[in-house]
Amino acid sequence: MLRMLPKNSYPPKEPYVTPVSRRYCIFTMIEAAVVTTKAADRVKAGKKALWAAFRIKDRKFPRWVQEADWSHCAAFDIRPSPCYVLNALKMNGFVLLPAACAFQLILVRERIIDMEINHRSSLFQEASADEIREIFQKSLQESEIVDTKLMDGGMFNTTYFIIYGHDRKEAVLRLGPINRHRLMGFEQNLMAAEAYVYSVCQNIGIPCSRVLVCDTTRSIVNRDFMIVEYMPSVTMVNAELSSEKSSALNRQLGQYLHRLHQVVGSSFGFVSRVQAGRRFAKWSDALIFEIEDITGRLENLGGLSEAQANAVRTWFYRSAELLDEIKIPRLLHTDLWAGNVLLDQESLEIKAMIDSDRAVFGDPDFEFAAPWMENPDLQEGYGFTPLGPRDKSRAMRRLLYQAFYYALEAYVGIGEYNNMDLHRERKKQLLGALSTAVQLAGGSNQSAVR
Repeated sequence: MLRMLPKNSYPPKEPYVTPVSRRYCIFTMIEAAVVTTKAADRVKAGKKALWAAFRIKDRKFPRWVQEADWSHCAAFDIRPSPCYVLNALKMNGFVLLPAACAFQLILVRERIIDMEINHRSSLFQEASADEIREIFQKSLQESEIVDTKLMDGGMFNTTYFIIYGHDRKEAVLRLGPINRHRLMGFEQNLMAAEAYVYSVCQNIGIPCSRVLVCDTTRSIVNRDFMIVEYMPSVTMVNAELSSEKSSALNRQLGQYLHRLHQVVGSSFGFVSRVQAGRRFAKWSDALIFEIEDITGRLENLGGLSEAQANAVRTWFYRSAELLDEIKIPRLLHTDLWAGNVLLDQESLEIKAMIDSDRAVFGDPDFEFAAPWMENPDLQEGYGFTPLGPRDKSRAMRRLLYQAFYYALEAYVGIGEYNNMDLHRERKKQLLGALSTAVQLAGGSNQSAVR
């Protein structure tokens, strides 16, 4: 397939790009080729987009492809998948065989790079065949393992597709991270939290995974693990969806999320904390407890200076009264993007919302502060009220919530996934949010945010 691409049409050298900006470039340029350009210009526009996407040379993966951060591609979920764009090309008469081949390569390469990045994570470690067999024998009394396949995309958990038993049952085995000392405090009990949220979802009619086993004793292997029934499915992010179908699915997701938010807890905080017995009477106490943990870890690793970490913590301390305007701890998913939604392979209807291990009892605006939640169709289905010019308290809380996500992912980059690009980008955004807060408060001391 690579031979079909021209050998000398290499793009100019540019700094590394993130997958989000890479995908944005692909979609923007291909959309322009399909929608706005004349038929005679489509081949040129298409080739330009493909080279911008790949920068293929001498059949080798360029360094930026190997080192790119593929764990945060959700910011442009509202845009169509590569499969959908390829279909759009065909429907609009964009006949260019190299383009078709190259778009297939996008999908293949993302899977290959996912597998490579798995092994770069400090938390990922494959299990031996004996360990897998022992897990199934002791937890499900099934000693026959027919087949195992390491699934791609995991940097936190290590995930396998398993066929087991004489009747060839299918399951997904997820093994918790190694190097647990690197985990943030709320990450210590995530599988128990996920099992809890699934049980809630089943009770209120939200489609989710069916848990067969959740073991956090570490008595069989020295890792938490969960076994769920395998669902033949396609993730929403990889499904071939028309714009109409994508909109309808996102509206339905919004409805499910609203239903989840009607579940009220007796205390605030990450469900993993609550399940382990750590509860907070105030929303501010829950967030401050976590931001102290996260910024302390960043400071210890040199990811924030002492002054920067203190400035972030002080911002949260001074915002306690603002945060405590939130009186009702509602159950939030906090990771609901298209990669965590499974669709039926035939009907493309929603089969499950997954990966709810980072669920929180808190403010629904905390859910919608995540960048992947900037989805008009999902917000419409939910009935979400956007911020208005008079919503000053909500706006200030939203800035705090965004800073929380930035701090969390800055630590993930430096402390867990060995991804310094992610760390630097999120640190920059964190300090930018802090600078904005200082300006809004009328402060003049900007030294800590430099």
